[in-house]
Amino acid sequence: MLMGQGLVLLSSILVLSQLPSVKPNPVRGVAFAKDGKVVFAAQENNVLFLRTNDAVVLSKMKMDSPVVSTLTLSDDGKTLAVAHGKSGASGEIVTYLLGKDNSSATPIFQLKAHNDLIQSLSFSPDGKLLASCSYDRLVKIWSIPEGKLVQELKDHSDSVYAVAFNKDGTMLASTGADRAIKVWDTKTWKKLHALSDSTDWVYTLAWSPVKNQLLGAGVDQTLRVWALEKDSSKLIVSAYAHTSGVNKAVWTSEGTKIVSIGEDKIWKIWNADKLSEIKAFKPLSDTPLALGLSPDGLTTAIARVDGKLDLFDLKTGDSIRPLVPYMEPKALLKSFAPTYSALGKKVTIAIKADHFESPFVASSNMKGVTFSSLASSPNSGLSLDVQIDANASPGICKINCKSSKGQVLEIDLEVDRFLRIAENEPNDSRLTGQALVLPTSVKSSLNRPGDCDWFYINAQVGQEIAVQLQSEKDDKIFAPMLQMIAPDGTVVAESAQGWLAHVCSQKGRYAIEVRDRDYRGGETLGSYRLHVGSFPIVTSVFPLGAQIGKENTWLLQGVGLAGKNVMKATIPNSFKAGDKVPFETLFPGLNVVPGKTLVASDVLEKKHIQNELLLVPSVGNGLFADQKDVHVWKFEAKKGNKLIIETMASRLGSNVDTYLEILDPMGNPLPRVVLRGLSKTYTIFRDNDSVTSGIRIEAWNELAVNDYVVIGSDLMKIRALPRNPDDDCRFFQLDNKRMAFEGTTPIYHYLGQPIYKVSLNPPGTTFPPNGLPQITLFHQNDDGGPRQGKDSLLEFDPPADGIYTVRVREMQGRFGPESCYRLLVRNPKPDYNLRLTPANLSPGPGSGVPVNVEIDRFDGFDAAVDIKISGLPKGFIAPAFFIPRGENTASFSLFAQADAKTPDVGHGKWTVKSSTQINGLKVEKESQFDAPKLGPKGDLKTIVSTEELTVKAGTEVKILVKIERGNGFAARVPLDVRGLPHGARVLDIGLNGILVNPKETERFVTIQIDSWVEPGSYPFVVLSKQEGKNTEFAAKSVVMNVVR
Repeated sequence: MLMGQGLVLLSSILVLSQLPSVKPNPVRGVAFAKDGKVVFAAQENNVLFLRTNDAVVLSKMKMDSPVVSTLTLSDDGKTLAVAHGKSGASGEIVTYLLGKDNSSATPIFQLKAHNDLIQSLSFSPDGKLLASCSYDRLVKIWSIPEGKLVQELKDHSDSVYAVAFNKDGTMLASTGADRAIKVWDTKTWKKLHALSDSTDWVYTLAWSPVKNQLLGAGVDQTLRVWALEKDSSKLIVSAYAHTSGVNKAVWTSEGTKIVSIGEDKIWKIWNADKLSEIKAFKPLSDTPLALGLSPDGLTTAIARVDGKLDLFDLKTGDSIRPLVPYMEPKALLKSFAPTYSALGKKVTIAIKADHFESPFVASSNMKGVTFSSLASSPNSGLSLDVQIDANASPGICKINCKSSKGQVLEIDLEVDRFLRIAENEPNDSRLTGQALVLPTSVKSSLNRPGDCDWFYINAQVGQEIAVQLQSEKDDKIFAPMLQMIAPDGTVVAESAQGWLAHVCSQKGRYAIEVRDRDYRGGETLGSYRLHVGSFPIVTSVFPLGAQIGKENTWLLQGVGLAGKNVMKATIPNSFKAGDKVPFETLFPGLNVVPGKTLVASDVLEKKHIQNELLLVPSVGNGLFADQKDVHVWKFEAKKGNKLIIETMASRLGSNVDTYLEILDPMGNPLPRVVLRGLSKTYTIFRDNDSVTSGIRIEAWNELAVNDYVVIGSDLMKIRALPRNPDDDCRFFQLDNKRMAFEGTTPIYHYLGQPIYKVSLNPPGTTFPPNGLPQITLFHQNDDGGPRQGKDSLLEFDPPADGIYTVRVREMQGRFGPESCYRLLVRNPKPDYNLRLTPANLSPGPGSGVPVNVEIDRFDGFDAAVDIKISGLPKGFIAPAFFIPRGENTASFSLFAQADAKTPDVGHGKWTVKSSTQINGLKVEKESQFDAPKLGPKGDLKTIVSTEELTVKAGTEVKILVKIERGNGFAARVPLDVRGLPHGARVLDIGLNGILVNPKETERFVTIQIDSWVEPGSYPFVVLSKQEGKNTEFAAKSVVMNVVR
């Protein structure tokens, strides 16, 4: 607490005169705009215009003096008065007219008002007068807007700290270090009263907004309220308020409460009539200096010595958000020009931006781009010199400009391969196509659905033409299709990757068409840039892989290769078998069509020769040179030694769609399994694609879960029978794609197609006729499964020792330099990988997040996998569980208990440890994930009646699910159950699923477990969903122990 005049002056001189060296600087004044959306704050020699909803500084006005000591706003909210100066030397006043949105201000007048720092300013209610007071012991009244001195009051004998007009402007009060409160008649400027009840310096004055009552407080720690008229004065109430001096006290807008701040760092709310304390809030971070109330009376802004200004809730006392330290306004790019350049060119970009100043540094994501000079220009203009290397790659050059204050501008400069020309419309047919003179780049767009753009060039025999299309949208929005048509009308090149390459065999006019794959068009597709000329493009590489560390001869196809069609290169020893090898590693400086991939190998590699013998393990590399080409490979196999035979083509970017078949040593097709028809039904309701796992069937009374059925040539397995006539029969799927078995491939099925339930029998098995098909499946495969793409895969268990044959065909009739593949003959390597989604987990207190666990199984690995979780932060829990044999998914709840807290930054990762048996050996794996964070409390909470239950296979079990609603949420709540093992399902599901209706809080869920479900402990998750927000709230995991 400050106790003497000398100490105040010394303290002021230390704080104010040395303010520039104090970090952070105190916030000394605060006022709300009339609409409450902006707060004006005084810090150092600046006035800050702060947006209250996000603490962004809208404007910052810098004064000429070292310190802005105080500020105030007129009652109509239009005029802002600011006091600034230098301790012991000057006190100046500047008034401003505020803009409509209170984000800017225009000066009205500026004057030197006092010979020392100004401590307080006050507008008269009508805004025509402004009172000021200072350490120089003077009170002065100024006319608004003229800024002329109206009156000077010299009655105080010491520093004057506060001035205030009453509600109708007829009286002015002033006070200070002489402990007296003087009340003045604003017409005659005669002193009406001298109030001497205070026992020490008075820092603050405030008039009631509804009565002629004056509030005063200061060093003596006491609030006092006087009832005042021109002819009378009376102290009506007082109260001991703070343990140290009271720095500021104000009335709320309705006049019923008072808010005070003290040097004890406490702020309080008082009943104005009785001066009884309503609430004292927790201590502030430092001594408060200024206080402002929002117009709606809900919040207060409190400024402190430590340079902080927070917006506080008047009911709870909690900080809503800090306003100071403030956020620098986000830099806003208004324009830049030019917006494009070309390889090998230098361009000067003129930039116009708001809230961005020099100096700044520039960087880019594009190799070969340098910035040779940076300069400022008037009116916030900036310029940037950009040099683009001729060997850089065309694309979007993302230029990052960062100012010394950390503000960032991002500029997307389009870098073309060649100098750009403008598109000429119309060009939507071959007859109206735009002529191009090579080399050139052109920017265009597809303006409407069905639109296509045509361009043409006049070429010579042997001329190499390269075409590259770059789109600003990804292929989900714009999937570009390119084709080139020769003078005789034949299509000589086409591409869905945005690249074309052709060596002209005719002289004349070649046409290039650009369209969307699905004939989309309009603004949503954005624009594209087409580069046409002679530049290197590699369209294919053969082979698609090679042995690590062994020099290999590669055949490159494309244009502009200048003698580089045949190259020798070695895959470095730093790669491991199966690694993808970047094209740039082997062939630096050459462009390759997107999607082309090379792979590293650690086994013997051979190139195709008809009837070539492949050792086990090894790789055969083939290229279909002719449309009728069928490749034949040989390999030796022994009974009991299983093999994996697969192709890699589409997964490496080849256009080949392979088909594999194995022939016995005599060259005959080799049977794999015999299917015997047992019953028949039909598909109904709709056609079905090759992906969807649900198919509507006519009858299922003769079907059961895990039965095999054949539709056409597609062998499928039933995962779940329909629950009602309007439900689908569900078949096994992987990665949301329907699976086929025994080497068959999922295909399209038409409405009304027969479905045959079948049994699987060894090759050679015969049965008496039953009127239903008997089908022999051979060792043949088109597509190897959801993760193989168009590549083929066969698991081969040789029936006898011998030399077997593999035939490889291309299903679409493709041939040529791009039509290559790899054939792998190898021993199985059973293995698995685990994947968890989602990766970032933030359950709310008392709630969980459902986590899906997926297992990738390789080479026939089919065993169960045990999973344990460790290392979770305190308050977060998850169960141990296992993924059953043959299953690919499981679910658990990562649950945050009610007392959980977000872990410290230094908390380590949590671990998922899995274990299983492979070939009789125990295999363990670990995966680590970032620590979960505690999310916000949601509108729902899901509670299950038990966290563990025991159920006998072949029976049913009920579980009670309760929900707790919060924040007034009263709508219906869908429930879901995830992670049930195969053979367990929820009963009594309506058309809208499991619902907890509005006003209800609980629901029984019945689970049926089939008799064949293996014994074990299976976790599952019950969760509730909040419709509209698409949020889920999981209960703790329920562990279901299945017994027999």
